[in-house]
Amino acid sequence: MLGVLIVCALLVLWLYPQSRLDRTLQLPLPVYPAPRLQPSPQADMQKFYREELNRLNSTGWVDKAHGVVHIPISDAMRKIAQEGVSGWPTAPAQRP
Repeated sequence: MLGVLIVCALLVLWLYPQSRLDRTLQLPLPVYPAPRLQPSPQADMQKFYREELNRLNSTGWVDKAHGVVHIPISDAMRKIAQEGVSGWPTAPAQRP
């Protein structure tokens, strides 16, 4: 049993010769490119949520060159409920 253990250890050292090297990081630490880790995911999510709610409840240009705007979601839903969607199939008339 001891012989098998020694043979396995030698086999691992032979297959992975670089494993005995010390691979500590040298100072100064390298500066890695963005994206960086989030220091506060909850704060980031709250900010994102506020921005999305603000966009859903405001008006603004989507494409000014083509005259496309966005309107508040409540106004858009009200308009769709009143006018419907052009080109949307209607329900067939029910037979008596």
